[in-house]
Amino acid sequence: MLVFGYKMWPGIFIGAYLLQRFVSFQNSMERLRDVIGLLLLGCTVGPAMSATIDVSTLGIAGLMPWSEYIPVWLT
Repeated sequence: MLVFGYKMWPGIFIGAYLLQRFVSFQNSMERLRDVIGLLLLGCTVGPAMSATIDVSTLGIAGLMPWSEYIPVWLT
């Protein structure tokens, strides 16, 4: 938020909610469960959401045929 401002707070809030909901995350990072949960959610959920939003935007804008949705999403 220091770099990009307050427009980033929804993403930070959603990420914090997911960590708390699925991992029972503790900020101390003393448990292996916290470290693995942070890595797995940060390395899988974020990119998957980004790819879905990006490819959907391309389809809605007409810059990509909908039949190419899955191949484009996977790249």
